[in-house]
Amino acid sequence: MSTPADNSVVPAVPPTAAADSSGIEPWFTWNFEHRLDHQKRVQFPAVWRTSEAMSRFMLILWPHPHLKGQREFAFIKGILPSKFRSLVDQMASRPVGDDDASATRRRLFSTSLQLELDPAGRLCLPPRMASEVGLTKDVLFVGNGDHFELWNKEIFDQCALADKEVAIGAYKSLK
Repeated sequence: MSTPADNSVVPAVPPTAAADSSGIEPWFTWNFEHRLDHQKRVQFPAVWRTSEAMSRFMLILWPHPHLKGQREFAFIKGILPSKFRSLVDQMASRPVGDDDASATRRRLFSTSLQLELDPAGRLCLPPRMASEVGLTKDVLFVGNGDHFELWNKEIFDQCALADKEVAIGAYKSLK
């Protein structure tokens, strides 16, 4: 796999579940703005496309704690199917009678969808999914390591201000 000059995609160390024939999963880094067309299609960042296996994702409506009471979902989280399987396996390990696990599982499956990039390298978002997070014209793709996020820029900016304070403290604990 070739790495772009700006290091937008770098191999995971050590590699986990194989995402392509090299056995390397990408890191989703940086952020990119793309326009949503009238059919709710949006170009997927080219630097994040490493192989044909990297054209299928689980998209999940996701809340953000700083928007509590304002809107139910803040963004769409995009993860590889192998990562989604890990989430499902975590929930399956909980006791059958665990009401929290049942509610989480129900919520996760009812707000997620597996999508593939079309031949032009676009995600075609279901209109309701795009609407739930306020995507109308522009989509901000935000890298977050092993997953990516699709945001309405104004909502992202609002949450980023709150996240900044948390992150400043967290950076100090990194070694």
